[in-house]
Amino acid sequence: MNAPFPHSSSRRDFLGLLGRGATVGALAGIASRVTAAVRRYQEVETEPRALVLVQLDGGNDGLNTIVPLRDEDYRRLRPTLALAERNLIYLSDNTALNCAAGAFERLFKDGKLAVVQNAGCAKQSPSHYRSTEIWQTASEVGDVIYAGWGGQCISHLESQGRVVSSSYAGAVSPRVFARENRPLAPAYCAGHDFTEALGFLGERAATTAGPEIHFVSAPGFDTHFRQGDVHAERLHAVSKSLAAFQQRLDQRGVAPRVLTVAFSEFGRSVAENSQGGTDHGGPAPVFLLGPQLAGGLHNEGTGLCDFRRIVRSVATDWLGVPWSAVFARDPGEAGFLRLPTAT
Repeated sequence: MNAPFPHSSSRRDFLGLLGRGATVGALAGIASRVTAAVRRYQEVETEPRALVLVQLDGGNDGLNTIVPLRDEDYRRLRPTLALAERNLIYLSDNTALNCAAGAFERLFKDGKLAVVQNAGCAKQSPSHYRSTEIWQTASEVGDVIYAGWGGQCISHLESQGRVVSSSYAGAVSPRVFARENRPLAPAYCAGHDFTEALGFLGERAATTAGPEIHFVSAPGFDTHFRQGDVHAERLHAVSKSLAAFQQRLDQRGVAPRVLTVAFSEFGRSVAENSQGGTDHGGPAPVFLLGPQLAGGLHNEGTGLCDFRRIVRSVATDWLGVPWSAVFARDPGEAGFLRLPTAT
């Protein structure tokens, strides 16, 4: 991967050693240090990275996933669906995690989980298809773009001589891989449901000589009816699978090379409906997993976080693709990644 590390200590050591005068007697020691520094820098500089995208398909209820403790409307408008204190795991004074997603707690405490709250776009479409299209193409609400942002990244990386691997697990090939004037070409993880697909990727991700982009669909989040038990079951299954996936990457020693991003096309309505569920809503939390994150809560208690900022960070900071290869206009930076440096 050609992602730059301009502030790494190895590079500073290397440049500093070249810039300072050295006596003949010290050359042997300096030469060994320079060689080691260059080797460490090159290893980090060229190491291929993998990106795993997980769509919580159907519209995850962000308010019953990451609970706003100080929001009076939450309990007032959800007389049956608002979570009781016994079902909460406190993340801060203002925010709690649904205990059904308790597998996330250790990742959060270890700094391997970043939660970006209230992520989405202005004038959210109520259509599953259109909202998914907007997310997967990183387009403006009023624009219809064919190419997915993942496909744009692949095109750019291939233009730089990189060989990119891609795969998907789900009912259909996702729009995120679409490329201008070219057919969709990700490999299909045949026979893998969500949990099986993550298990498969846990064994295979970050094994190729080039960048990898994988997509996994986690269905079942369209909770219009009897949401309580259904949503809790889906959260439990997804969080447990993602935690097991991260653990497997750690065991294989490749976790620093893999970034996982879990998102939903939209959230749910603040008010519950008469069928014990919620309807299509606006922004929702995005979850980023990996040891290379600025973990914790982001955008807590503030306004909308344009999801394109997250996409930009993933494309530029993680995949090394300039924002101009994906966006017509720069959506702005986001500080969710803490890239590893050589030591």
